[in-house]
Amino acid sequence: MKSTLALILFLAPLAAAASENAPLSAIDAVSLDAKARFKQGVNLYKQERWREALKEFKEAYRIKPAGYMLYNIALCHDRLGETAQALKNYQLFLREEPEAKERAGVQTAIAKLEKKLSDLGFQQLLVFTAPGDAELRVDEQIKGSTPWSGELSVGKHKLVLTLKGYASVKQEVDLQTHSVIVDSKLIPEVMTVEEKIVVPPPPPIAVVTPQPVELPPEALQSKKKIVDPKWPLWPGAAAIPIGAVLAGVGIYELVHANDLRNSLTGLRSPLGGIPAEQTKTARDMTNDLNSAQPWGIALVALGGALTIGGVAYLVAIPGPQGAQVSVSGNF
Repeated sequence: MKSTLALILFLAPLAAAASENAPLSAIDAVSLDAKARFKQGVNLYKQERWREALKEFKEAYRIKPAGYMLYNIALCHDRLGETAQALKNYQLFLREEPEAKERAGVQTAIAKLEKKLSDLGFQQLLVFTAPGDAELRVDEQIKGSTPWSGELSVGKHKLVLTLKGYASVKQEVDLQTHSVIVDSKLIPEVMTVEEKIVVPPPPPIAVVTPQPVELPPEALQSKKKIVDPKWPLWPGAAAIPIGAVLAGVGIYELVHANDLRNSLTGLRSPLGGIPAEQTKTARDMTNDLNSAQPWGIALVALGGALTIGGVAYLVAIPGPQGAQVSVSGNF
């Protein structure tokens, strides 16, 4: 494997740009800086000054990333006997340049490096995610964020990838004679924690128990009382059916709210989220639930109060003019 091809491919577009008589832009200046670093790295590599060449190649890649720069970085690590770093950069090179002419030679080099690690009882794992920066746990231990690479003992390992707003990924890998590359596309959750629809638990329904009307002591002492003609019967008589209707409507609203709550529970997937296609329906149902529930409670309470008030009114007022009612308390 020669570095000359990498140098030609990297410098070709720069040479074309330099042939034009025009002022250098900021991008051109960056390119020329990367070019100078790259040329210096090639010269040092030819002199077998691997460590110095590696430094120049890494700086050139930092200034202007290019797939073939990874190839030269891998060559330097390979020459220095740094097996893990060489293997990692060969893999990254093939990931960025899958159709490279050096592919066959690079695969041969990768196989040799994998065997070296395997003989030591280790193998390399590379983990990529889209999007990146996902937390990686290996065998329940945090290893870092993606993209990540490292050497693990030969055998099976359990991986867990987590990123806020995305579904967790669990996977088992078996490291043996070859390195393993995990490339996972994370799937967004239907809703983030802040957006999840929270179905409020049903509040306790206040049950109003009618209480007997207590008559004043002086009334209990008398046996008969002359009727006062100024108290009409219709307020109490009207309050009772109106209260019953309101209470009935309130009970209907509470039953409707309970049905909505059950429907929302049924929309949830086994993982606890709500499918994307049901999100609008779930929001509408939640709005209906938040409206029906308080209205139902208020109507039941109001209807009950009216009904009890109407009964109390009819019990408390005197009867028709000239009639006599017993107020002895022995009902």
